[in-house]
Amino acid sequence: MKKILLSFGAALTMFSASAQIKLLLLNNSPDTAAASVDVYVKNANLPGGEQKIIDDFGFRTAFFYDPGFPVIPTPTDVVVAPKGSSSSADGFYTKSFPSGIAAGNYFLVLNGLVDTNYAATPNPSSLPRDFNLEVVSGVSFTSSNTSEMALTLHNGVVDAPAQTVQSFITTIQITPRDTVEDNLAYGSTTTSAQYPAAPKRLHYHTTGTSTPSYQANGNFFGSFGNQAVVVFTSGLVNPPAGGATFGVFAIQLPAGQANGLVQVSELPKEKVAGVVQVYHNAADPALKDVDLYVGGIKQVIGLSFRKAFQSAGFIQDFDYSIDLHKKDSSSSVLNTNLVFGDDSVVAVVSGVLNASQFKANPDGEATDLNFYLNEPARISAATGTTRMTLFNGSTDAAEVSISAPALGGMVLAPATKYGKFTLVAPTGIGADLPTSLGKVVVDLKIDTTLYKSYLVPLTSFDGKAVTVCTSGFLDTANNQNGASFRVFAGVPASPFPAVIFLQDTSITTSITNPATADMSFRMFPNPASSELVLGFDLKDQANVSIEILDLNGKVVQTVLNDTFLAGTTYHTESVSSLSNGLYFARVKSGNAVSTYKFNVLR
Repeated sequence: MKKILLSFGAALTMFSASAQIKLLLLNNSPDTAAASVDVYVKNANLPGGEQKIIDDFGFRTAFFYDPGFPVIPTPTDVVVAPKGSSSSADGFYTKSFPSGIAAGNYFLVLNGLVDTNYAATPNPSSLPRDFNLEVVSGVSFTSSNTSEMALTLHNGVVDAPAQTVQSFITTIQITPRDTVEDNLAYGSTTTSAQYPAAPKRLHYHTTGTSTPSYQANGNFFGSFGNQAVVVFTSGLVNPPAGGATFGVFAIQLPAGQANGLVQVSELPKEKVAGVVQVYHNAADPALKDVDLYVGGIKQVIGLSFRKAFQSAGFIQDFDYSIDLHKKDSSSSVLNTNLVFGDDSVVAVVSGVLNASQFKANPDGEATDLNFYLNEPARISAATGTTRMTLFNGSTDAAEVSISAPALGGMVLAPATKYGKFTLVAPTGIGADLPTSLGKVVVDLKIDTTLYKSYLVPLTSFDGKAVTVCTSGFLDTANNQNGASFRVFAGVPASPFPAVIFLQDTSITTSITNPATADMSFRMFPNPASSELVLGFDLKDQANVSIEILDLNGKVVQTVLNDTFLAGTTYHTESVSSLSNGLYFARVKSGNAVSTYKFNVLR
């Protein structure tokens, strides 16, 4: 492609004026006959009366020209000819300017079909489909603001209905979507307007409808500050075989654009990102409730401590600028930029605003407020199994680990420092934990020392991938009297994941009248609704039997009667067949017998 020859400009220096002519040309004809063309200007003042200004002008390419001369007051023709032409006499289209061309900015677009039989679908608004040179004056070719772009829209799809174009960032933003243009018909161009140079999603709707016909990812708008941008639709809604399909493109005119080809980029179709879960796990009392901002826009959903939200409405390859504000505050306390792919993500907000006012982490980990990401994450598991990931979110806790005493102390999750994720994948079992184990007891160790044992209801997690978070402070007095230490499981659900606190076995054990068969016997929960977990410790191998009796002393259920090795044993027993009321667990070991009360309550 060649720019306009200097002889053209030199021949027109006889015309004096203070304003100048600037041209932006676009070949947007989807007809293969116009896939590459030559463009001529015919004017009596030119040597030979004409000049080829562009040759080999390809489809969806744009050309900027500032000839450095003012108005053309004499009649002028613009002629379009096939690629490789020798003169304007080879042309198949002529656009005449009988009064010449006045000073100003001109956007010249080749639209339509050289042969209207190329595409069968008529224009829905009965507009002409013939090949045409659209001439639009007054278009901005510069922007006056480094944080804004001069935006112009053009509908160049000959078989498309009038379009309403909306701009937004998320589907849960408080402010309504911005209607950039309403009812933009084929061949029409909007008035240029200053617009924020920031990532935006552009949805094209057939005017009068609510379902978008095209969803464009305008992430690169964020780099268009102090530039002019022309966004145009191109191609055909119903192309013939091998024809150009509907798409959205942007012509980029940076400050000081030189004569010649200019950047034309396609706005890719949106691709839905994986599911995103966000858990608020920051125990700093000043952050109990926070507002969520995305791209500087407040969102409908905020975050509260130990609560969560889940969304499948984010898109891939889009720069989401995320801010957290204290509730009803205009100031950000945390900013980050997140870009999602097709994998699901678990994001945990954890930490404190001013680390100097809180107890330091024993492992030396930074405890400043931050987003912690587990990616790729899972939200589901195979039926009959669950997947669990441990996140250590307690700022004053050393590394934590999880083991199963009923499995000989098998490590389920190795030592995990603050701010880190670890997949629970015990040796010999793997990451897919069978939920048929029911309610299991796990020991939580902090820096190798047993802290507490917790009851994990695996059956409640069937088919799910859950995130188990340590949360709160071990030492509340030295942490601004913040929330005390707890452990919860985040279970995926839209729009709000369930947050299930794991029961601490030390406060659910209900033992009365322990006797010589004690064996550190414990059972929980009490009262029970569907299942009862019973645990005991043996110093040596022994036979143990457990029965459930009603108030009349009648055995209503035999739990177990077997020989057990030395160590800790947990057994989960269904009590779903028992009516509400008081019962006794009778435990026998050798010649010793003990009884323990529990209630069934639904």
